[in-house]
Amino acid sequence: MDSTIDPAVGILLHKKSGDHVQQGEALCTLLVNDETRLAEVTTLVSKAYTLADDEMTVPEQVLERLGG
Repeated sequence: MDSTIDPAVGILLHKKSGDHVQQGEALCTLLVNDETRLAEVTTLVSKAYTLADDEMTVPEQVLERLGG
């Protein structure tokens, strides 16, 4: 709650869960203002992704809750 928010820092997501991704295609763009922390941030963000060869299916119950 006491942290300062830096509007120059963030992440732009180009793909969402279940999207098809080609090799070499960007999943996101990191917006940083301190290049010395880029490696640390890249590692954290890469751990948030799981890539699989199989097509992802969303359970019917999730779709119902989302209205899809």
